[in-house]
Amino acid sequence: MMKKLMFLNLILSIFTISLLSQETTYSLTIQVNNLRDDNGLVGIDFFDENGTTIKGEYIPIKNNIATVTYNDLKKGNYGVRVYHDENKNDKMDFNWIKLPKEGFGYTGEHKFGIPKIQDMLFTLDNNKTISVSMIYIL
Repeated sequence: MMKKLMFLNLILSIFTISLLSQETTYSLTIQVNNLRDDNGLVGIDFFDENGTTIKGEYIPIKNNIATVTYNDLKKGNYGVRVYHDENKNDKMDFNWIKLPKEGFGYTGEHKFGIPKIQDMLFTLDNNKTISVSMIYIL
């Protein structure tokens, strides 16, 4: 009887440790809006609070919207920057006075110019959908 209780206690301990070690993860859907056309792709830089890229990729555009979902993300602070690579040359194009010829956008609150990383951060603590609006200067 004692061996059965010890075995049962061992099994319950392993089960409890397993449950405690499982970290809750979340999904994040990023929707890029206000694209001026369906040409090209949207480049996404999804990064953590230190500015380290978690995922960088190009996603297709349909009906002037581009959407991507990331799963199994830990709770934390993240940011997103995007640009509309209309000619699919894998880079942001600028005119002769260094104004962007292609659209761009960021998460967070910012007024003018390129925001700092901390200004682009949002907290992921549940499944979430965020929108990023594309900005065109030219």
